[in-house]
Amino acid sequence: MKIRQGFVTNSSSTSFVISLREKFSKKNFLKALGVDDKFLLRDMIEDIWRIIKNRSELIESEEALEELYFDDPITEKIKQFIESGREVYSGDFEDSCDDHVETFLRYSNITIDEDDLYFNLEYDG
Repeated sequence: MKIRQGFVTNSSSTSFVISLREKFSKKNFLKALGVDDKFLLRDMIEDIWRIIKNRSELIESEEALEELYFDDPITEKIKQFIESGREVYSGDFEDSCDDHVETFLRYSNITIDEDDLYFNLEYDG
């Protein structure tokens, strides 16, 4: 599994892209992460799902992708997913919020690049 993690302290916005091989749902998100009922941090992962779901918009076409600003490798990955019929969602996190989990995500860089789940959370400087 390839996972990149970091912490950024002076960001102006944080964007993300997410794509599940299966239908975009909490059940499939948890499954792709290997989270079951006994997983110690399940509640936090469910909070992460809730925030991602609430902030996500479907990228319906390559034309819609052109309106978004992602690095070339991420853009190419998204195009591959769209061409293969896989749903891809993107969104941003708010600059200021009262949700501690969202604040954590806002100041993080995380990449998960697996068959079942692609998730790229990136500080946009």
